[in-house]
Amino acid sequence: MTTCVALGLAGLAGMGLLVWAALARPAMDLAFVVPERYRTIEAAQVVLWVLVGVVASVGCARQRVRRGALLGLWLAVLALFAGLRELDLHAVLNPPNIHLLGLEEDQAVRFRLDWWTDGDVSGRLRLAWAGVLLALAALPVVPFALARYPWGKRLLARRPFAWLIVGGLGTLGLAYVGDDLLRPVLQAAGASLDLGEESVELVGQGLILAGAGLLVFRRVDLTLPGRARAGSGSSSDSGNTRRAEPPSTP
Repeated sequence: MTTCVALGLAGLAGMGLLVWAALARPAMDLAFVVPERYRTIEAAQVVLWVLVGVVASVGCARQRVRRGALLGLWLAVLALFAGLRELDLHAVLNPPNIHLLGLEEDQAVRFRLDWWTDGDVSGRLRLAWAGVLLALAALPVVPFALARYPWGKRLLARRPFAWLIVGGLGTLGLAYVGDDLLRPVLQAAGASLDLGEESVELVGQGLILAGAGLLVFRRVDLTLPGRARAGSGSSSDSGNTRRAEPPSTP
């Protein structure tokens, strides 16, 4: 239980960082960042990500097993990264904006393959940025992997938590991919799907928020189908014996 509370507090700390970034963003003059056409929707998206992170963190603290808490932490980290993306703060790592981190322009990272393979670029600089980026990538990957939630089995069992989270992530993925693939074609034709894409993102966020809400009111069922009914009606979690989850769990 103490571990679950600690993970929940970590998630809330991440949301505190996101709120601070959202408040500080208007004062940042980020170069090469295209202003959003629908700023009200963008603000709503940031607010929704904060809500997702807070709800997931509270649900994380309410879980009784470490694996369930890890799912809450995973959602909170995803909300943090997605919220920072909505604020375009990834651009801070680019050369024109790296001064905001107190670094020189030649110390910035370039998100281009030729920069990573350029022999004229300091090997130490590339290694340092590779370590930073790998550490950032590990933040959502590690809790997701450690949770070992049986997504496929839960989808087949029609568990609402699994369907809401997968549906939300799938909806967001369609919006992101559609934006990246269709934007150049539509711009050339003088058309735009910006409003539609932003609206689809809101739908995806809403689904994820609903899934995170289940963590607050229910314990995540980590028991494989059939195991709760087998033997004496108990299951094993991380080597410790515990009672099977109630059938109402997500």
